[in-house]
Amino acid sequence: SWNSMVNNGLPVTLGLVVLVTLGTALLTILLVRLFTAPLIRLVREVELLCALDLVQVKSFPRSVYKEIDTLTQAFNTLTRSLGEYRKFMPESLFIQSGRTRSEEE
Repeated sequence: SWNSMVNNGLPVTLGLVVLVTLGTALLTILLVRLFTAPLIRLVREVELLCALDLVQVKSFPRSVYKEIDTLTQAFNTLTRSLGEYRKFMPESLFIQSGRTRSEEE
């Protein structure tokens, strides 16, 4: 009967289910933020790169996550290469970033 179920621990079981569910939800949110934070930063840096604002672009540290590390290290290589290539590009291409090469040095 219902009374025997209540007396035999149903509230404790329901409490544990709720606690585990909330814990799982919080862990999921934290993990999602942990994985997406470098990607969100990468998007911001790519936007700077698109604006040819190479001075403001920051490189990324190594990541413990292989896929993110591969992506960010490729971005770092691209940024360095563009910085080197920029030395040979016409100054007028960088006017849109608000800085000329001589102002950056």
